[in-house]
Amino acid sequence: MFRPQRLILLAALLALLGSSRGVKAQDLPSAESILDRYVEVTGGKEAYLKLKNRVIQGRMEMPAAGINGPFTMRQEGRKMRMTMELPGSGRVGRFAEGKRAGEVNTTPGARLFEGEEKTLTLIQANIHAEVDWRESFPKVKCVGTKTVNGKECYEVEMETADGIKMTRFFDRKDGLLVAERMRYKGQMGEMEVETLHDNYKKFDGISMPTVMNMKMMGQEFTMKIDRVEHNVKLAADAFDLPAELK
Repeated sequence: MFRPQRLILLAALLALLGSSRGVKAQDLPSAESILDRYVEVTGGKEAYLKLKNRVIQGRMEMPAAGINGPFTMRQEGRKMRMTMELPGSGRVGRFAEGKRAGEVNTTPGARLFEGEEKTLTLIQANIHAEVDWRESFPKVKCVGTKTVNGKECYEVEMETADGIKMTRFFDRKDGLLVAERMRYKGQMGEMEVETLHDNYKKFDGISMPTVMNMKMMGQEFTMKIDRVEHNVKLAADAFDLPAELK
């Protein structure tokens, strides 16, 4: 998953509820076939490649902290800009373009990403990330099956060229992404992030999860997507570098 909405979070996701279930290695499908199937069941390669840009609107909720704020994300090719309004924290912004990625945050200020944080943001900013998974993750392997959120899933380990690892869980029946888990190094050190994807809906021929329950550093929050538009007219400065980082 490669879904862009994950960027909105600064990191992601809810603990996987699951138990191991044995399947002989020789009976497992290849990771390549599982990832290609995901592209097909969510719309197909041709439908994905028709997308030139995308605008997503929704809300981020963290009930334990009383936080509920709107977000907007724009993508075009490999460019991305996201803004999120958080009560008490002000506006948070993230961007990616070409070989640069970073954020503008009221509290810590503006910064450019480096290392693993930069790599993941640039991958997820790609509007065709699902189709381009071979470019982003040259090493993939189906290692078994697991019950996640009540669904029998294939467990697929994926690794970037620079060694960032993540695990994704795909429903054995319908091929949809159910959850993902990854560990990476960011500004606050090494973090483990987990996400549970739910409530898939179709937008312009592409199925996307509209509810993401997430957990990171002991905090739980939910991203809910209300509206998705594709191939719309965007302002000329829609992806300009934030003034604080110029």
